[in-house]
Amino acid sequence: MQVSQELIDRVLRLVHAAEYRPSKPKQIAALLELDADGYREVRRVIKQLVLEGRLIYGGNHLVVAAAAVGGPTDQIRGTFRRAMGGGFGFVRPSSGGGSADADVPEDVFVPPGMTAGALEGDLVAVTIEPSRRGGTEGKVVEVLQRARRQFTGTFFSAPLPDQPGSDTIEGPVVYLDGVHYEAPVSVGDVRGLPLQDGDKIFVEIVDFPDEESGGGEAVILERLGSSKNPAIDTLTIMRQYALPDEFSEEVLDEAREQADAFDDDVVPTDRKDLTDMLTITIDPFDARDFDDAISLQREDGRWRLWVHIADVSHFVPPGGKLDVEARRRGTSVYLPDRVIPMIPEIISNHLASLQPERMRLVKTVEIEMLDDLTITHSEVHNAAIRSDKRFNYEQIDQFLASPETFQQDWGGPICELLTHMHKLAMQIRKRRFKDGSLSMDMPDIKLELDRTGKVKGAYQTENTESHQIIEEFML
Repeated sequence: MQVSQELIDRVLRLVHAAEYRPSKPKQIAALLELDADGYREVRRVIKQLVLEGRLIYGGNHLVVAAAAVGGPTDQIRGTFRRAMGGGFGFVRPSSGGGSADADVPEDVFVPPGMTAGALEGDLVAVTIEPSRRGGTEGKVVEVLQRARRQFTGTFFSAPLPDQPGSDTIEGPVVYLDGVHYEAPVSVGDVRGLPLQDGDKIFVEIVDFPDEESGGGEAVILERLGSSKNPAIDTLTIMRQYALPDEFSEEVLDEAREQADAFDDDVVPTDRKDLTDMLTITIDPFDARDFDDAISLQREDGRWRLWVHIADVSHFVPPGGKLDVEARRRGTSVYLPDRVIPMIPEIISNHLASLQPERMRLVKTVEIEMLDDLTITHSEVHNAAIRSDKRFNYEQIDQFLASPETFQQDWGGPICELLTHMHKLAMQIRKRRFKDGSLSMDMPDIKLELDRTGKVKGAYQTENTESHQIIEEFML
């Protein structure tokens, strides 16, 4: 379970304070004025800091700073980062992990054959040794804590012939995804699961392989399906990176309460009412969320730009079930055939989606600038808008190529707004590059899937002027 960085900082400041006296975790929680839940979190934080070598358990389970009692001068502790290919990696030392006067680099290079089977993110103990190339290098002497134990992989009833491990392992095995182990890991009892060679499975490692001799053992948690089924790719990614799936009923119930309490016909009294202002959204044709909108007013010798962002926070009470789940997920995850949302869809795709002709709550930035682009005023509002029309980038590119052909369908006010948006955005973009801004345009590849989930095509999207309009206003 991930621990709070804020609580880590509070614990370290307390323990390193001049007036601190060695205390038990329960006393530390009391000194930090934490409740029972906070005490449990403090215990997790202290355990993690002890593993990292930043704190030490003294006599009678009293917690003290590592520097207060000294530590091994020949070892440091830190997080291992494995390089892609080559078999080597680096260790970022934890503060307090070794001798105070040791000449330890910020990142310790660990050459091939010296990693002791450590995987990405593992907490390790490292000795510093002279390097044959000059300087120093590290050798992992112990993996103190594994960053993860669950992996996806490919099942076979026996090791593949003429492959590493084929002579030393018998019975069913799994070839793990995303790790450097070439040899498979034994999975022992398959528990009567209808497994066939090549199936994707989800396993937990109970005995990690040795880097030199291989081996290791895992238990099967789940059969994902045949590797010939393209839909399994998405499920494999979800399991491999521990991406959450469904929301719990208690989280969904809280989201439903928010939906029931929201009246999209009434602007809350504490919101700036911008519902009468001409407002539009521009997104990709296949966009899976609609969370930003633009308004623009032309005044005498100046522009007034309004950038609206959906106010999701209004529907997520601090400390509630929704808040806790959103913090755990951290972000929405976009996969080729689905979105794993941070917030239940009843909020993310409904209440906080800037749908046309619906009152929606937003965080709005109002920016006033002169014709020479000098900003004379800016302000942030809790506001309410009503989007007038939803566009995609292709429509706007067509409009920019031939504005007159859209007058009848879209009307004069919207066409005038789009013309003004294009003019202002291009002026801002020109000024930005003149002032030395770098263009970080990277190729964006879109995949086309058929009904079965197989890739039927791929193409590179273009960063056209319709994209640049939104980019400039968001910047």
